[in-house]
Amino acid sequence: MVTEAKSQTSTYVVTGANRGIGLAFARELSRRGDRVIATARHPATARELIALQVRIEGLDVADEESLAAFVRSLAGEPIDVLINNAGIGQAGPGLERLSLEDLNLNFRVNAVGPVAVTQGLLPNLRAGRRRTVVNLSSGLASISSNESGGWPTGRPRPP
Repeated sequence: MVTEAKSQTSTYVVTGANRGIGLAFARELSRRGDRVIATARHPATARELIALQVRIEGLDVADEESLAAFVRSLAGEPIDVLINNAGIGQAGPGLERLSLEDLNLNFRVNAVGPVAVTQGLLPNLRAGRRRTVVNLSSGLASISSNESGGWPTGRPRPP
């Protein structure tokens, strides 16, 4: 017997879904029959994501105009689960050559971005059934596990 909860699909928003773990989330969620709204900074070039035939929206979590447009595109749509996956983190130039612009970009994407996306989608989440926010991080965010040093921030994102 299928329970009512199992028979209903959930709506997931996955940020940074054009590659890596975000793409894997989009693939598996859509494969199991959930509705997926996947984001990418450059949707037209997200070939693997396009192949999944999920709804794709443009979103740069560090850009206020991009975020506002994304939130408008979802106006009135209930969201059950938001997966804040978008992030950057590559080996940086070392503290002595770290630019404050790079540091600021990393904070905007990795720390401020998930909060801003969540704030923007609060009405959608409140209208959803599950009302769940998942924030992903990496080992680089761990103070005790990141003993290698040399990662004060990532390099600027490619254009």
